[in-house]
Amino acid sequence: MANCLPGPSSTQVAFAIGITQQGTLGGIIAGMCFIFPGAILLTMLGFVSHSLKEQIAEPKSIANAVAICCSAVGVALVFIAVSGLVKKNVEGLKLGFICFGTAATCLVVSPAPAWMNPGLIFLGGAVTAIFPVVKKDGSTAICQAEHKTGLTAKAA
Repeated sequence: MANCLPGPSSTQVAFAIGITQQGTLGGIIAGMCFIFPGAILLTMLGFVSHSLKEQIAEPKSIANAVAICCSAVGVALVFIAVSGLVKKNVEGLKLGFICFGTAATCLVVSPAPAWMNPGLIFLGGAVTAIFPVVKKDGSTAICQAEHKTGLTAKAA
């Protein structure tokens, strides 16, 4: 069921279970009961980290060490998620080059201008539209989007 729903699977499943058991109101209540505890805990964590701002800024403090460790863990989690996404969705040298080039551009250009992310998305889409990626089974990646974008396979 979770693979058929858009968005974060666990949140969608919480809403879906509530809807199937008690209708729309049950879905809203189930979803909010799933979301609110995490939102409350993260809000409290934000207030605690704000109150420890001076201690975090001090290089040899325990608060600074904890903040650095949390940052490292966050970077590692993002890397694991992105690498799993790339392994699952990126086939071929062309898509790999587009992904690597986009990531490198985002890392190198700092601060990023407001137009950069939409520009990179447009550029990647234009490259794959002009030069379709041929998958291992001989199909093109663009044809899989049929009926999702309103375009037929012939138009793509």
